[in-house]
Amino acid sequence: MQTNSPIYLIGLDRDGTINQDEDGYLGRDEDWKESITFCPKALEGLRLLRAQPDFKIIVASNQAGVARNYFSVSTMDEVEDHIKNLLNSQGIKLDAWICCAYVDEEYAKKINMPEDSAFRVWVKKKGENHFRKPGIGMLESALIGLSLTLKDFLGIYFVGDKRTDVQTGLNAGGYGVLVSNEKNPEELTLTQELSEAPEYKGRILIASDLLDAVEKIIGDTKMRRRN
Repeated sequence: MQTNSPIYLIGLDRDGTINQDEDGYLGRDEDWKESITFCPKALEGLRLLRAQPDFKIIVASNQAGVARNYFSVSTMDEVEDHIKNLLNSQGIKLDAWICCAYVDEEYAKKINMPEDSAFRVWVKKKGENHFRKPGIGMLESALIGLSLTLKDFLGIYFVGDKRTDVQTGLNAGGYGVLVSNEKNPEELTLTQELSEAPEYKGRILIASDLLDAVEKIIGDTKMRRRN
């Protein structure tokens, strides 16, 4: 890709980062539309993010509720479309959205998923699936639709409320940004442990909400330009 301006990829988790994640499986209840609320300062953060002309923004969400038979793939798609429409009504249009309904073998064992489950067979060998976060497959797949690859970006950031989101950014060769609050204290502990690894030094940021995360990312990209 030829470009005269720096391009940064911003990956975003959905539930717990953009919209509130009360029960962990949005779409499980029949009245799920009524339960959707945006996280504090999420809309402000998205508007500021969208105002950056050299940012590409992808929402990538693990949706194990499908594999656990809590809701269907069609419901998963309906939830995603509804959230996109709510954001569009606020003047916020992001570049790509993608979900992963599959689970890796470690997670399948943890929840005692049947051996013959289609969502487990697809990733039978441990390590085979890099689509589900913290794998980078969702980012790679979404970028195909934008005629881009990870190598086209000068910087990559992934923002979310779990350690796996942070690890996704690191696995993509970039930065991980944890949105930390009173609802996920254990994720802060796990992320702090992750930051102790020498290869991740200086590549993990902690933010109080999505707006704070975006401000930190913008500050980091400005520092890159100066250097």
